[in-house]
Amino acid sequence: MLECVQGEGGVWPATSAYLKAVEAAVHERGMLLIVDEVQTGFFRNGAPFCFQLAGIETDIVSMAKGIADGFPMGAVAAKAEVADLMRPGDHGSTFGGNPLAAACARATVEALVSEGIGEHVISVGAHLRAALEALPHVVEVRGHGLMLGAQRRRDVPYGRSPARFLRP
Repeated sequence: MLECVQGEGGVWPATSAYLKAVEAAVHERGMLLIVDEVQTGFFRNGAPFCFQLAGIETDIVSMAKGIADGFPMGAVAAKAEVADLMRPGDHGSTFGGNPLAAACARATVEALVSEGIGEHVISVGAHLRAALEALPHVVEVRGHGLMLGAQRRRDVPYGRSPARFLRP
């Protein structure tokens, strides 16, 4: 099980080459590739799911947060041949099995797709990345879409918020 972007601790994306190597190694050994898209899913990185940016194929995907626009919801998706091997109760989520959560998720996903959120995230993310890279004390910007992390120079003291530089 892996995350394509480690969101905690500074937004550290895995490279496409690394993700493809993991996919190959997992499948060579007859194992399942499980990807955690709880933070990265639902267009946060531009694509519907972050694993798609690397062009890998997963066996199981866990998702939450963005799935229902803030309403508590989680889900697990599996390839049909994998899902067929699971017993009832082996998959699902704490907040995924009620009609209201399902309705919220459906409405959210339909809105994200119909409003072209992926393209918007890519555009706004590029603007944010450029603004962050232009800051004098930023030495690196990492991530995809709107899931970005900025590394400041070590000689800049804490307490000086970079947000003040982003105002027009």
